[in-house]
Amino acid sequence: MGDPKKRKKTYQKPKHPWNKDRISSEHDLVKEFGLKNKKELWKMQAKLSSFKRQAKQLVIDNSNQGELEKNNLMGKVKRLGLLSETQNLVDILALTVRDILQRRLQSIIVKSGLSRTMKQSRQFIVHRHVSVNEIKVDVPSFLVSVTDEEKISFSPRSNLSDENHPERKIEIVVEEVEETEKESKSKNDEAKVEIKTETVKADSEVKSVEEVVKNE
Repeated sequence: MGDPKKRKKTYQKPKHPWNKDRISSEHDLVKEFGLKNKKELWKMQAKLSSFKRQAKQLVIDNSNQGELEKNNLMGKVKRLGLLSETQNLVDILALTVRDILQRRLQSIIVKSGLSRTMKQSRQFIVHRHVSVNEIKVDVPSFLVSVTDEEKISFSPRSNLSDENHPERKIEIVVEEVEETEKESKSKNDEAKVEIKTETVKADSEVKSVEEVVKNE
């Protein structure tokens, strides 16, 4: 049975710890998704491996119990948004760790526009500013279901629930940047047009002078 106070390990370390390609790919994923360390990445890999292991066993199982477990597994994977409604059990084997990392609460908050970066998203979650379906969640690795994705918001008692909070003005800043970029682009286009017209005028004047010289 073991010690009930000691939690079971939910991940496995790589069998070959000094593989250069694996180390560089893990480093890129940790940086891209704002993970605290590689342990969080290994936990997601272990969860994905569990899905794939179940799928391999159930593909060849045609019993009634097998069909029941297939439906349960497919329902869970589709609820998490890892597969669409038209995909089947075999498509689980094609999933990558990037697919499951994109379903973490930390990634969903950035995707929904509630935060600017992954690090800021992690800070909001850890400081208990975020609620999912009106329940506070302080775990960045929480996997968000498709139905709960639209129910993510700031906690009512959080300072970030105020729309005038400085960190809530992301859209305004983006719009201002886009407007300035459009204005600068239009000014550059106008300047290019003016330069072209001036060069055309200069060319026409030069041609007229050449014609006069030839006539003389």
